[in-house]
Amino acid sequence: MKLYLLLMMLVCCTACVEDRIIYERMPVQDGGDQPNAQTGHTDNGNTLNDVSDPPISAQADPASTTSTQSPTATPTPNAPSDPTPHPMDPQPSMSASCELELQWQTGFGDEDGHAFRGIPTPGGTYVLPGSNLIVSRDISGHAPTAHRVSDGEKMFEFEVQAFAGTFDHNWHQRVHITTSRQSTHLVLKPVLDAPELWRVELPLGAYNLWTRFTPDASKVVLLGCEEGHGFARTYLAATGELDREVILGDRCLDHLFGNGILSALTHDGEVMVIAEHNPFAPQASDASITRIDFGAGEVSQVPFQDGASGALLSMDLSSTSNRLVAVNSTGEIYQWSFPDMTPLQSLGQAGQLRINPHTYMPSTESPIRFSPDGALLAHIDLDGNIVVVDANTQRVRYRLDLTEFERDDITLNGNIGSEVVDLVFTDDGQSLVARLAFGLVAYRCADSIDPEGRDNLSVLLDVPGDLHVGEPAELTATHLDASHFHGHAFYINGALLTTPTTGRHAQWTPTQTGVYEVTVQLIDGVNTGLATRFVHVMP
Repeated sequence: MKLYLLLMMLVCCTACVEDRIIYERMPVQDGGDQPNAQTGHTDNGNTLNDVSDPPISAQADPASTTSTQSPTATPTPNAPSDPTPHPMDPQPSMSASCELELQWQTGFGDEDGHAFRGIPTPGGTYVLPGSNLIVSRDISGHAPTAHRVSDGEKMFEFEVQAFAGTFDHNWHQRVHITTSRQSTHLVLKPVLDAPELWRVELPLGAYNLWTRFTPDASKVVLLGCEEGHGFARTYLAATGELDREVILGDRCLDHLFGNGILSALTHDGEVMVIAEHNPFAPQASDASITRIDFGAGEVSQVPFQDGASGALLSMDLSSTSNRLVAVNSTGEIYQWSFPDMTPLQSLGQAGQLRINPHTYMPSTESPIRFSPDGALLAHIDLDGNIVVVDANTQRVRYRLDLTEFERDDITLNGNIGSEVVDLVFTDDGQSLVARLAFGLVAYRCADSIDPEGRDNLSVLLDVPGDLHVGEPAELTATHLDASHFHGHAFYINGALLTTPTTGRHAQWTPTQTGVYEVTVQLIDGVNTGLATRFVHVMP
């Protein structure tokens, strides 16, 4: 009997250990980063930190930290403090049993909602990869803001200069164009406060310049015009070396602040389709789509099923189902197979909205967006509300009434508040976030599980140990194994020093003597990290 009880206890303990191991970091697959047991380095030169000896200044508050060490005697390599998203199959979209409900709203009536009081523009709403953040911006010069996907809380602001240009798929690098009287350059640099990786000089007379990364981030695409002739080029993202160039003839695409070009590319950037996006005079614009085959050096015009005219108001590509959809100024939803651009059956009518009617740039908009797995399609209906339909059958899955977000006091730009400017699905396919004229609203499946964060993002805080009253000091946060955008919140004795931003630096001038606790907190909407230093302030 005693032997039987002993065996049962052993089985139960083993089950407990196995149940805990499920939540540990998955083993590295063959060909991945395998740490050397003696050096802690991987075969490709990356370094993995040992959980038994993290940097002291990067440890989180013990009161809020939960141990997750493996119950074995051998030290286990810790997961990188800022995990990098890798290409993977998209998460399944909202299932048939999903009860889509309003989860949160922000910006409506908030006095602090200045980012939503400017001139909203399509294409300014993003899900930040590797985090739990939705980012929104306009073209009024207000700082872009990052909001937590789970509840809409504003986490931090972006430094405006750090948001210039376009980002790669992981938001690790950005490419932008700099222009002066003497020169024009295409520049690539990391998103963090680091030196640029390369700079390529462009013809001084080039204009209508526009750039973006290929989906795999291996190349940078540049469109532009020179002496009335358009061109399309690709540069190797690693070196800035010119890869290919295709001449577009007399086709020069106009755009406003980079927002006037609709585009879609194959994963490697070998094939690209582009179209002008002119919502300011949609009926008088050309509806043509240009297909560029960089490999073959060929340029062709994409046919519409019915010889449509007028501007394209929006475009989206599902890389999973290889389908491209676009909404014409007539409201017709067209679709093609991608990348060959064979016309497919049109998908019916979408609604159109007039936004910013009292400004110098009123526009007609009709956003459309695939879910990550390509199974669902979100757009607006003829009443201006959001509909989510089955991408194959067009059966309406959800109709989201936006009348509750209308306001009686129309602002100076003429919007009533409920106009849909952007639609974005979250990476898990369970939420739909809409950028309305006055704010953000999020709808999520009622039974969805929000992600759980970690509190051990690695960061060091650099600050002088001794200061004098009235002596300004610069506080600097240094990331460890971090390459994503984060917000930085600096605290003095627990009081927030300034509005959290993506900037790594803050200025502090002590006014009294004493010992001060100086803290920086990394925030990305789901994960956090802390570093604290004590500073002695003398007379």
